[in-house]
Amino acid sequence: MKVREVAGAIEEFAPLGLQESYDNSGLNVGSPDAEVSGVLICVDVTDEVVDEALAVGANLVVSHHPLLFPRCAGWWAAIRRSASPPGA
Repeated sequence: MKVREVAGAIEEFAPLGLQESYDNSGLNVGSPDAEVSGVLICVDVTDEVVDEALAVGANLVVSHHPLLFPRCAGWWAAIRRSASPPGA
């Protein structure tokens, strides 16, 4: 299953057109064409949530609140390291 399929199912229940002007709903980071290996659901994306997603092999995090972008640099580094093939 692709990220776009998961996002589509969520958006059927909660259409993006219903969001407030200040909301940051929908896919915040990543490719809609990525294959989903696992999903972790949370209220807020924290360092611990990202660590747990990496530990359980979930490459999609669905959160109630959007990411706080200034904190993402460390998360992206961890995600890239975990997704890189050995020796890359």
